[in-house]
Amino acid sequence: MGLPHGVIEGFRKRVKARVSQDMSDESPESESVQGPLDWLVVPPTGSPGCPLEDWLGALAQAGEHVSAHRDPEGLWIRFGELDLAGFVSLDKSLVEAVNFEIPAEVANRHRIAIRKAAESLGWEIWDQNADDDDDDWFGDDDDND
Repeated sequence: MGLPHGVIEGFRKRVKARVSQDMSDESPESESVQGPLDWLVVPPTGSPGCPLEDWLGALAQAGEHVSAHRDPEGLWIRFGELDLAGFVSLDKSLVEAVNFEIPAEVANRHRIAIRKAAESLGWEIWDQNADDDDDDWFGDDDDND
């Protein structure tokens, strides 16, 4: 069971920043991360998801050693022995979103690999940390400030 279409659309409307997909000048040392990152990676609006094997292949092509694991919480993409994972949301048999939880201490090259994989699939990366003031991403848009 995947995320309802309205949830993803609601998230897209509420997110204030998008992770840059232009990595042409980026090196593994060029990005400084102060805390953990939480990225939601989704296909462009109106585009279907893709098979899990496409995601695993794109990450492998970007130099990662990944595998899929199912546990009681759901389906995950795991990065070898690293404390790095992506929670996979399926709609029927297609991946409709991956939520990567990236600890600050994880090497920048892994973040770059995730970006390259997303770019190769034509997917978008949304930084969930960019809207830290809003802890109700999918809720009502009425803010009582």
